[in-house]
This record gives sequence, structure tokens and C-alpha cells, in this order.
Amino acid sequence: MIPRQSSDRVKTDRRDCLKLCRLARAGELTPIYVPDAADEAMRDLVRTREDAVIMQRQARQRLAALLLRNDVRYAGKTAWTAAHRRWIAQLKLPAQPQQIAFEEYVQAVNEATARIERLEQAIATERGHWRWLPVAHALEAFRGIQVIHATRIMAERPRSPSTCLLRASCRGGARCSTRHFIRLSITAFMIGLTVARSSSPLMEYSFHSSSESKVPMR
Repeated sequence: MIPRQSSDRVKTDRRDCLKLCRLARAGELTPIYVPDAADEAMRDLVRTREDAVIMQRQARQRLAALLLRNDVRYAGKTAWTAAHRRWIAQLKLPAQPQQIAFEEYVQAVNEATARIERLEQAIATERGHWRWLPVAHALEAFRGIQVIHATRIMAERPRSPSTCLLRASCRGGARCSTRHFIRLSITAFMIGLTVARSSSPLMEYSFHSSSESKVPMR
């Protein structure tokens, strides 16, 4: 155990400031980005779309469970394609109560899909005048990262442009090779310079430590 004096248990603003100064002098503080009102609003919009995606997935699962209980199986390979939707539109269940439940589930799936499309259109419109748009465009240059994914990365925890870029490229816990990581680092550095030149001031920083509370430093 780390020895601690009884006086260290007292928590005041003066003691917190002294601890933060010692941590800053030791280089143990990490700069983070403090989102403003516009970033918080974009984050709410992105999270609303995520909720809509979850609702769509749940509605699809309920519909699939209903069909499975009635031994109605799709002969194709992939579900929820255009062919699968046409197959669903032509289905007729034997009992009227089952048909009513089936139609309600289909309507729920269609409503969830329409909600996702509206939210994606809103995200594409609102991010047109967002200050993180250059970084989002840079993220879209990577394979597998599209408009929604890039916007979500920048809206959730944008610590820095380079950090978001490297996290997006090595997402899912995958290990990057040394050559791949060096190439990403150089690209992230150039993107950071581009963003810093195009918009200033772009970032406000506060400092935090894993063992201390967050206190802004001016």
C-alpha cells in the first residue's frame, strides 16, 4: 500500500490546486478537449441515430421470431436485402390474428428504417457547418469509414485529431503493423496541421489525471 498521511484525506480547492501543480510539473497530466455547445448538440443527434438503429434491430428480431414460430423461413442467403423485403411483402399468415401481428411488426421495421434515414439526412446537413468537418472528411479517406462513422468518432470523444484518426484506423482492438502505424502517424500529423491552420482557436484544453478530479487549468 502507498503510505498516506491523514491530512491527505482532506479535500479543499487549495489542496487540489497543489496536487494538480505537482502532477503538471511531473508531466503526468494529459490534455483533453472540452466540447462546446455545438459539439454537444451534434453528439445528441448522433446518439439519437444510434438509438434508432437499436430500435430497428429489435423490431427486425421480433419479426423474425414471429416468422420462425410459424415455421416461415426465407430461402435466400442474406436477410433484409431488397429481395428479402419483397418476400416479406408477399407473405400471408394463415390466421387473422397472426396476420395482424405480422403487419404491425413490418410497420415497426419500416418506421424505424425511415427514422434512421431522416436522422442520417439531418446529420449530413448539420455537419456541413460543423468545425470538425475537415477532420471528419480526413477520416473518411480510410477504408471502411463513411460519413456516419466519421461523424460519430468526432462527436463522441474528440481528444485530438490525431488520436481520433489512429483510434478509427486501428478500431476493434486490431493490431496495426509497424509500417501501417507509422504511415497513420504521419497522416494524422499532417491532418492535425491542416486543421490547426484552417480553424483557430480549434481546441481548448483542460487537464486531468486518473487519480484526481478534473479541474480546468487556465
